[in-house]
Amino acid sequence: MERTREIGILKALGMKNQTVLMIFLSEAIIIGLMGSAIGIASGWGLANIVARVGIFGGRIQNGNQAAAAATQISITPVLTPTVFLGAFAFGIIVSVIFAIYPAWRASKLKPVEALRYE
Repeated sequence: MERTREIGILKALGMKNQTVLMIFLSEAIIIGLMGSAIGIASGWGLANIVARVGIFGGRIQNGNQAAAAATQISITPVLTPTVFLGAFAFGIIVSVIFAIYPAWRASKLKPVEALRYE
């Protein structure tokens, strides 16, 4: 709804419904790619920080240092290609799902009504 005037101009210039729909879906895919990349990078970075810091500074606090050394928990973050591609696919799919209806509505607008809208 925020870009109704822009859609009206595009349609008044002769763009077809399918072209307007593809413009909005292409934008959604690009946003999904960027969001997925940022999410994967920040998740990987935070996982490594947590792994390095460890739980309670790398040791479990129970008063007995010998027992604490024996029960130290180690976390190793793993990012496999399957998880990496799955995260990218999930980000893109979510962005496209939430863009389909607004893109479809935008493609169905009549140019005169869209230009009149303020």
